[in-house]
Amino acid sequence: MYYDLPSDQARAKPLLQRFMRENLAVEVNIATSRRRPQPIRNLTAVKSGTQPQVTLSWTGPQSMSGVVGFNVYQNNENNRVQNVANPLTLFAIIALAATGSKVAFFVSAYTALLESIKTQVIVQT
Repeated sequence: MYYDLPSDQARAKPLLQRFMRENLAVEVNIATSRRRPQPIRNLTAVKSGTQPQVTLSWTGPQSMSGVVGFNVYQNNENNRVQNVANPLTLFAIIALAATGSKVAFFVSAYTALLESIKTQVIVQT
């Protein structure tokens, strides 16, 4: 954008201030959209006594700004087993294949661009 500033400093000053405010607002929006969401909190796992499944529940990040859903991973941080595409749903029910062993689950929050750090819980099946 090009501004033709008047040579008179008194008339140029308000134009420069407006230009700076507009550019600062654009930079703030770009910076916040590229920020990784905060991790989820209070992840718990409860194994069903009768069914081979586990219910994971959590509290959303302290700031839910921009969060559009959650990813659930099993055994490692790359094996996604469920996507919770509603930021108001704070649980997931996962079927278990084997019993008698430990299984790790990881849950992360995500925005349109980035994913949070994954939070882990271990379940004895």
